[in-house]
Amino acid sequence: MTDPSAPVPPEPLPRPVRLRRRATQSAAPVAPEPPDPAAPAPQPAGVSRSAIGSMRGGDATIDRSAVGGMRVETATADRSAVGGILARTASVRQGLVRDVLGGEVRVEQAIVRTVVANRVTVGPRTGIVFLVARRVDGQPTVLFDWRGGLALGIALGGAAALIRALRRG
Repeated sequence: MTDPSAPVPPEPLPRPVRLRRRATQSAAPVAPEPPDPAAPAPQPAGVSRSAIGSMRGGDATIDRSAVGGMRVETATADRSAVGGILARTASVRQGLVRDVLGGEVRVEQAIVRTVVANRVTVGPRTGIVFLVARRVDGQPTVLFDWRGGLALGIALGGAAALIRALRRG
């Protein structure tokens, strides 16, 4: 016999229903309408004092915010923390960024772990750990350039191989 005062287990939740769209068939393909020249241009996305997982799109500006990642055409980060930026043009001012990949990057009074770009412009009091760029303007404080990073990778790889050999033998 079961105890009437024993708790009853909850019923399992129903499985979510997935809807599928049926493909529409038409006799002739329809060409998209050209954009209206009188329509206003899309505005850049602006975020202030917020936390966001990721941003994608055209232009993005963040101010005093935390963003996990940005994949945009033009990125501007002021006094913000960003996990990663992938943009054609990126600008970081007084912030902390893990990785920046872009064509043209400008960094002022910020700390960046990795910068890989065609052209980097660096302002005063800027720290960069790994820097790989075709052209660098300004006087950055760089811990490793591409040669230093290569030497560090070889040294760490050799040390790891040596430790593995000693453990096995």
